[in-house]
Amino acid sequence: MKRVYILGAGASAHARVPLGNKIIKKFIELQLKQLENTSIDPILGNFSTLYNILRIQPNCKFTYDNSLEDLKEENLPNIEDVFTLYDIAYQKDEPLLFESDIDLNIIRKDILDLLTYTIERSTTDALNENNTTQIYQAFVEKLTDEDTIISYNYDTLLDNAVLHKFNELNYGFDFLTEEDTINPLPEEERIKLWEKIAEKEGIPLEEFKEKYCVPEEDSELKFGITAPLLIKPHGSLNWLYCPKCYRYFCLTQKELMNKATYDGLYLSECVDDCGGNLQQFIVPLTHHKDFQNPLLNNLWMKINQRLSTAEEVYFIGYSIPDADYTSKYYFIKGLTRPNRKDCAKIKLIAPNAEKLGLGDKYRKIFGDITEIIDDHEFEEVELNIGDKTFKTPQIKEIRYQFGKKKFKVIEKKFEEWVIKS
Repeated sequence: MKRVYILGAGASAHARVPLGNKIIKKFIELQLKQLENTSIDPILGNFSTLYNILRIQPNCKFTYDNSLEDLKEENLPNIEDVFTLYDIAYQKDEPLLFESDIDLNIIRKDILDLLTYTIERSTTDALNENNTTQIYQAFVEKLTDEDTIISYNYDTLLDNAVLHKFNELNYGFDFLTEEDTINPLPEEERIKLWEKIAEKEGIPLEEFKEKYCVPEEDSELKFGITAPLLIKPHGSLNWLYCPKCYRYFCLTQKELMNKATYDGLYLSECVDDCGGNLQQFIVPLTHHKDFQNPLLNNLWMKINQRLSTAEEVYFIGYSIPDADYTSKYYFIKGLTRPNRKDCAKIKLIAPNAEKLGLGDKYRKIFGDITEIIDDHEFEEVELNIGDKTFKTPQIKEIRYQFGKKKFKVIEKKFEEWVIKS
């Protein structure tokens, strides 16, 4: 059976990946934790990117002397709004703020680095020995090479689960393998930089190398077509690309963690010395998403192709944002069949879908929905995979009558659905 799984932010919620409106607050929490054993003063003045983000408020009350601890209780901007405002300024070729005499590309890259760091570090405590979660591993166990996953999440939890089971990844396009990923610094310079960072963290050099540096024998990545097709139309934290020669590179988990924290450990030039600088390959959290990159156009065509032959389509933790017309266009285009009765079975898995009106939103877009799997908030449910014990709300079954069609609504969550289905 040809199945397509479309995963939104709700699918990674169990690993504590923060939503867009929680990114800045989570970044502050992570910084406070990291500064606990250092002599660095936890004030806003030591974090220029965070300061640039907060200054988008015209009547901003934050100063260089503000404590990060105090900021946790404040109304902080949504990082999606921040990206959008800076993108509009970039398109107009003008500064957003009076104080912004810095290149807007630099500001955008800094914000992107903040986003990368926050998502990567937020999942650290949730990772198992395979750099993923038990939930995602259980989900991947159900997949075959005929299945397609469309993930809007930047994190690599699902990627690592697929790599663990199938021993390779299928992103739908060619990557250079890890030995070509990025030109490392010369050995002598690298050791000096390691010593400097290890001293700053207050740990021995050997401990730093073990924690952050990638042994050659552990860094192998394989790409092939025996794994399910994993399409990430908004990009991925572990993807890099050269905008000059269009070569694409993939980082291992350790390289990703290393780069998220210590970007200076690697040079940014393309491996073939074409003159291009490697860039993070993700579509930022912005209302003005740009899909002009040729790779992205190719991925959207693959999405359309897979949807056009799918028998079942699962939407998991995905709200279909009102402004995301690109996704709507390809979903509708791919799912529309000459004989409307042959449309794929559409199933929605999302917390409180009916209560929050998400079920009605899906019906307005797609018409008939085969099944809606509903639940309370993710945080209200505890799940212990190892002991097979579950603490969940009482499962209810409610039938809704819409004309002659019945919609089955079951109170579940993604985690339960994965384990029990």
